[in-house]
Amino acid sequence: ITMGWSILFAALYAKLRRVNLVISNALAFRSIKVSEKDVMLPFAVLFSCNMILMTLWTILDPLVWVRVQTSPTESYGACRVEYPEAASWKVIVSFVAIFNGAALIGANIEAYKARNVDTEYGESSFIGLIMGSFLQVVVVGLPLFFLVNDNPTARFFLTSSMVFLMSISV
Repeated sequence: ITMGWSILFAALYAKLRRVNLVISNALAFRSIKVSEKDVMLPFAVLFSCNMILMTLWTILDPLVWVRVQTSPTESYGACRVEYPEAASWKVIVSFVAIFNGAALIGANIEAYKARNVDTEYGESSFIGLIMGSFLQVVVVGLPLFFLVNDNPTARFFLTSSMVFLMSISV
């Protein structure tokens, strides 16, 4: 999920950033050329950092399939960390959450700056709505995720719903 998030999110952020750079420089009567490097930099940083963190997690504390027997005739399976008491996965998940949360907040700031840009020049208002939707899904879904963590059916439904809502908002 984090790698797909990086690709999608970096594209939306780069679009907002490019529009904001062009408009702010036009208002100051300055000429600016937005190069491919300016657009690819957010993608490279976000994707690389997430790739490094996911690789570290896989190497240091990989997920394993665990089947939990709920009754003599029922069970469910899930991917869990092999050593839940280990600190490595907690640190990595914290870094992923902080890094992607900061990117989400930064993109919402860019969307706020671009709120008055005419839609004739870009889709800034629509991208702003997408960013707001992402923020809303995270703010509502994250606390719920901790509440339903012990219920596999509710956790599956919540995770699927969050992915669906973020995907459909684009």
